[in-house]
Amino acid sequence: MRLYYVKKTSMKPLYFVTYLSLFLGLCACDPDSDATPESGGEYEVVVVMNNIAWDGNAGALIRAQLSTPIPFLQQAEPSMNFKYVIPEQFNDSTKYARNILIVTIDKIQFPNISSPKITRNKWIDDQVIIYLNAPDEQTLEAFLTANRTILTDHFINEEMKRTGLKLAKSHSNIVLDETKKKFDITIFASADIISCKDTAGCLWFSNNAATGRTDLLIYSFPYENKETLSVVNLINKRDSIAKIMIPGFKAGTYMTTNRNNVNYSTTTIGKYCAIIHGLWYLQGDPGISGPFVCYARADELNKRVVVTEGFVYEPVREKRNYIRTLETTLQTVRFPDEQEPEIKQ
Repeated sequence: MRLYYVKKTSMKPLYFVTYLSLFLGLCACDPDSDATPESGGEYEVVVVMNNIAWDGNAGALIRAQLSTPIPFLQQAEPSMNFKYVIPEQFNDSTKYARNILIVTIDKIQFPNISSPKITRNKWIDDQVIIYLNAPDEQTLEAFLTANRTILTDHFINEEMKRTGLKLAKSHSNIVLDETKKKFDITIFASADIISCKDTAGCLWFSNNAATGRTDLLIYSFPYENKETLSVVNLINKRDSIAKIMIPGFKAGTYMTTNRNNVNYSTTTIGKYCAIIHGLWYLQGDPGISGPFVCYARADELNKRVVVTEGFVYEPVREKRNYIRTLETTLQTVRFPDEQEPEIKQ
């Protein structure tokens, strides 16, 4: 079953309804439709490497790293998609990709392995090329075994920086204006997020899409100390907000958190911040579910916690790009006492 939120111009509650009855009257755009074989899409990488190494253990380690499943999705989805070519086939049809990994094994030219070298914008704008050089396959294998996420970390970081720059240039004005007015923060969300509901001190935004449904929740509550941002406290607060804000189509159903499948961490993004990745589902209808990411920042100056959350509903297609775009959106949040960061390309 697919879901669709109905936007009420009177700003009454937005409800989950079945998509089937709306199918003939709706059409959705594929967010990757502008990708071409020459330019590649988001989170795609061209791997250039000789076929002997590619077919051996080193190639297997690279494939395993790029294909590592993303946690907190209902179905397994790879960290990166990839296309492999031998050096002789690396030409105009592949060198214009946005992400490229070039692996060279040559003991004369590279007697010692070193950290990956990064080059930008060599053939096209907004391109990143990672060069990984080694004297022999065994040395390369040892390096990849000891650094099991080094390639995906680089490429994912680059893609999220691209998304951040894109959002800074083109974003939803309704999200920017409403959050500024209600919470005195700025946030850059995708321009297709056009619907807003304000209830119980919480803002709920959505793109109202029939497929690739992405939503934002933004709310605040009093801050006492760092224990206020404990995982139990944040999930309890999330569930209390969702129960009020996000009812299901069936009577008595509402969004809640799958407490058996969450990851909690803390960091400093301008302010002390707790981050939760996990899965949501509808209480009373658990077959309807999706991933979410939540950032809770301690605004000690104003004695409050500001929570920004993005969640996805997409029962058929991959959800990786949607949830990563939402996480990048959450990372754009700025408080009045914070300077806009310099985004380096």
